[in-house]
Amino acid sequence: MVDEDYTILNVCNKSLRSIRVGYTLPIPLKRDRTSLGPLFVKLGFKRGAEIGVYKGEFSKVLCDAISGLELYCIDCYERPRYARREKLAHTTLLPYNATFIKKFSMDALADFADGSLDFVYIDAAHDFDNACMDIICWSRKVKPKGIVACHDYYYFTNSGVVKAVDAYTHCHHIDPWYVTTEVTATAFWVKP
Repeated sequence: MVDEDYTILNVCNKSLRSIRVGYTLPIPLKRDRTSLGPLFVKLGFKRGAEIGVYKGEFSKVLCDAISGLELYCIDCYERPRYARREKLAHTTLLPYNATFIKKFSMDALADFADGSLDFVYIDAAHDFDNACMDIICWSRKVKPKGIVACHDYYYFTNSGVVKAVDAYTHCHHIDPWYVTTEVTATAFWVKP
C-alpha cells in the first residue's frame, strides 16, 4: 500500500506536470486520509502539525503510522463545551510524542519557523476566510517537498474549504494536487 501511494505521487508529479500546464483540477486518489500516514513514513516525515485536533482521532492515526512522530496538535478549544473534546484528545495522545498548543491557528504560527515542518494537516475553522488564512499561513511553515493537506474538501453548509483550496492551488500554480475519495475528502499537495 505504501509503495503504491508513493508511486502514484511520483508518476503523477513527473508525467502529468507537462500535460496539465495551467490545469488545476485535483487528481482523485482511491484512498482515504488514513493512507497519508504510510505515505509520510515512505517520505521520511517525522515532524508535523495538525491544525484543528478535535478529539485527537486523526492525530492518533498519524502517530500510530509514523514511529517517533513529533506532532504538534493545535486547537483553541475555545468554548466550555469543548472541554470534553480537549480531555479526550489529551487522553488519546498521551502515549505519543504529541505537543498540545491551545491557541487559535493564527496565534500559533509564531511558535514555528518557516519551513520547519514536514507536513501540516489543516482541519480547523471551515469558513472561506479562515480556511484561506490557514492554507496561506501554514503552508509557509512546511519545508519544500513537504505536504500541505486540508480536510473536509467537500461542500456543506457554511463551508468554504473547497473554494479556499481551489483558489490557493490555482493562484499558486500548484499542479498536480490530489483529493482522497471519501465523503469527507482531504485535498493535499507537495509544497514546491
